[in-house]
Amino acid sequence: MPAVLEVISNEELSGQKLLEIFKNAYMDAELDSDGDVRLTLDGIKVLITMDQSRKLIHFISIFGVKPGANRQQILELCNRINDRLILIRAAYPSALPSPAVMLDHYLVTEAGITGVELVDDVRRFRTVISSVPPLNTDGILN
Repeated sequence: MPAVLEVISNEELSGQKLLEIFKNAYMDAELDSDGDVRLTLDGIKVLITMDQSRKLIHFISIFGVKPGANRQQILELCNRINDRLILIRAAYPSALPSPAVMLDHYLVTEAGITGVELVDDVRRFRTVISSVPPLNTDGILN
């Protein structure tokens, strides 16, 4: 008989619970001062936040842009990423202190989630991000 995977309800999800899940999967994870999880996957930093009211987990990776890159180049890169890759969104947020490309993904937790689903999804996020360098045709990402 297959093992039953524990479904974690949205109400049970917290930064501490997420940290526990990632640590149990032998991932390089830590909790920051805001209670969010910071992961490093193959050198890529991923911030993971919880939005319990909207029943979402949010994965975010931010990549700096080289000096001299202009707004049009950054937006065209975001468009190429959004056009050619699935499961992630690329944006050029004006609220960041310096120009950067933000890649993110939302995971719905309305019906609950298992630790295996969460770990698989963050690994999938990392895999999709690894497809970005060939799209960086102007070489503007750091």
